[in-house]
Amino acid sequence: MVMYLIHAPGMAGGDKERGEQIARETIAIDEAEGRFQMGAVYWKKNEVKAALTEFGLSLEIDPDNFEALSMVAGMLTENGDYATCQTLCGSYARAWPDRVEPRNAMGDCYRAQKMNDEAIGEYLAALEIDGWYGNARYKAARLYEKQKDTGQAAYHYRILLERNPGYIEAGRAKKQLRKIEKGR
Repeated sequence: MVMYLIHAPGMAGGDKERGEQIARETIAIDEAEGRFQMGAVYWKKNEVKAALTEFGLSLEIDPDNFEALSMVAGMLTENGDYATCQTLCGSYARAWPDRVEPRNAMGDCYRAQKMNDEAIGEYLAALEIDGWYGNARYKAARLYEKQKDTGQAAYHYRILLERNPGYIEAGRAKKQLRKIEKGR
């Protein structure tokens, strides 16, 4: 509910103040979830430091909140704090080797640094855990394409489209796959 309230336009029922109020009230009921919601409120307000603090508190209370991990890692990457992001994602990947989120977030961190081989390695590690994980597969395909390895790019686009036809970037994946196939 909080996410809808803070992101939806007013004419569609969005109400940022009400969303923030509900997030604050949630802290008393479920502190980890409330802190996560407050992080989202601050993020929407572009108050990065406060958002990182709230997401971090959520992670301290509930270390297996992988949505909070993804938010923190994304914010660290966006702010260029790659070392902290790599440390955080690495510790999560070791603690939860059966989860894709730490590997995907680490891949994003490497990709932001233009360390494409390392990013692909992390996305492929995520796919070893869950071969259906479209987010990592799409990003791996894009990086392979960027490196001019059209065979690997086409392979990953095809698998993505077979397994996840409803994936949010499926349209782009189809377009890129057609472009690769025409180029051969």
